[in-house]
Amino acid sequence: MGSTDAGNVDGVFVKICGITNEEDALLAVALGADAVGFVFAPSPRQIQPRVAYDITRRLPPEVLTVGVFRDELPERVIELCDKAGVKAAQLHGRETPETSQQVRKSVGYLIKAFAAGETALARADEHGADVLLVDSPTPGSGQMFDVGGRRLDRRRECAGPQGPEQAARLHRQRPGRRPLVLPGSRRPALRLGRRVAIAAGLPPVVTPTRLDGRPSWPHHGPAPGGGGRKGRFHVSLMAEPTASGRFGEFGGRFVPETLVPACEELEAAFRTAWADDGFRTELADLLRDYAGRPSPVTECHNLGRQLGIRLLLKREDLNHTGSHKINNVLGQALLAKRMGKTRLVAETGAGQHGVASATAAALMGMTCKVYMGAVDVERQALNVFRMKLLGAEVEAVHSGSRTLKDAVNEAMRDWVATVESSHYCLGSVMGPHPYPWMVREFHRVIGDEARQQCRARLGGADPDVVVACVGGGSNAIGIFSGFVDTAAELVGAEPAGGAAVGRGVPGVVHGMKSYLMQDEHGQVEEAQSISAGLDYPGVGPEHSYLGAIGRARYEAVTDAEVIDAFQLLSRSEGIIPALEPAHAIAWVVKAAASLAGKTVLVNLSGRGDKDVGQMMDVLKDRL
Repeated sequence: MGSTDAGNVDGVFVKICGITNEEDALLAVALGADAVGFVFAPSPRQIQPRVAYDITRRLPPEVLTVGVFRDELPERVIELCDKAGVKAAQLHGRETPETSQQVRKSVGYLIKAFAAGETALARADEHGADVLLVDSPTPGSGQMFDVGGRRLDRRRECAGPQGPEQAARLHRQRPGRRPLVLPGSRRPALRLGRRVAIAAGLPPVVTPTRLDGRPSWPHHGPAPGGGGRKGRFHVSLMAEPTASGRFGEFGGRFVPETLVPACEELEAAFRTAWADDGFRTELADLLRDYAGRPSPVTECHNLGRQLGIRLLLKREDLNHTGSHKINNVLGQALLAKRMGKTRLVAETGAGQHGVASATAAALMGMTCKVYMGAVDVERQALNVFRMKLLGAEVEAVHSGSRTLKDAVNEAMRDWVATVESSHYCLGSVMGPHPYPWMVREFHRVIGDEARQQCRARLGGADPDVVVACVGGGSNAIGIFSGFVDTAAELVGAEPAGGAAVGRGVPGVVHGMKSYLMQDEHGQVEEAQSISAGLDYPGVGPEHSYLGAIGRARYEAVTDAEVIDAFQLLSRSEGIIPALEPAHAIAWVVKAAASLAGKTVLVNLSGRGDKDVGQMMDVLKDRL
């Protein structure tokens, strides 16, 4: 690897090698590395291909991932590159030109390394490598070495702890060349005429830290300076999970063996569809022409003045069916139809996901069965009627607490029994992999729109604080995705009777590891909330991850505070919120003194029509 100053030299191409974990890979890219290397040759920094694969999947497509080998059989090099998902092979031993050419044909991008001064350099061009790398006679020793004063050809690079002056000299020696397009990239990422590979001997890198001593990247928002050198990409904290579906320690796939093939089939289908421009276009058209996107951002002038803040609402309540749920459901229903499924199975608490699922099934000519806790059936009678009107079968669940948790249990049992014809249209960023990731991607449209809308309204700036209610957490993860890599503070408002992040402990429920409300015996505790949609004892695993690393914080609000907020927004702005986003408004009201002068964006995830009957009873003595 190169000197820490090398990244400041114009035209220097930096490769950081010997990566053994995801955190170091993300840090390397954030600090400006153009490539990261994984050592598969015997070495103290050797890494297993499966571990490297989990890391490479989390990196942006522009970064060059390199597998490093020494005197390995070409068949083995090709096999390991494939298993690790790396784009390039670096041969660092005494390989023959024939070996290099065989690897180059299958891997697609080859770096051939030589020790400075060795006689094999005379035949270097015969290897057919994309880059010829000249290393120290004692690789990895950290000793400086002289590459000589001769001119380097278009593919020859040098390695070692090059100082800025030597790197600049080598850069001046090189003629300009055509752009190099990396495998899988649609645009030139590197220029052959402006590169010096710096690959060995870098002193330890110091992780950027906050004032409280915690790492600031990749654990807390964007990398210093916007994620690297000017004009470069950055790595999102909401990138793809690991191959096992993990966000840090959370997530995974804890399901019976009978469901593993179904989860694997779903993951494969989603990956293929999400990479298909036709699928993405069809979904975008549905979101625009059927769901009514983009949803607007509304400024609450009256309530904002009252609280001493600038208050913006992302109006997901104006979507078709009345909430954010339609984004995810249209995506999943379209995917299910592509997979040849004819039936949707869904769970619902507040009824909005059930209504959206029934709507999508009607649109696409599918049958639909919705499971709903008996308690929620009573308090959400209007939505039950809407589901039935749309042609769905609604089954009340009388087991357990007779709320959302128990509805999920029954829906998963149905899926196990009917997996060949049914797709489980899970309504939040929870459950076994790939659901938390897939549902987040379908809801990413919320954050993408909100970021653009806020910057247009705020003169290019982002809001200071982004707030959303959190039960399972789909609406929150959707809007957080647009601001997680900015300086905006992210706040999730949880019900006090179901604050999984705030007072839960890691545990496994509904196929995932996440924060979960449990008693001292490890039994799941019942959640309690005035809101049927937030009446859940767990939370999506990515929220657990964001909370654990300090990127988002999760605050509890009481039912009484929610009732007050429900009335306050209605009376001050003429907008009746659903009880779920009323939790977010309640937190803003409670925290108003500390938010004075700030711009706050709240995701208004649903409208209050469904809750009016319930609130008539609650407020009958107040109105």
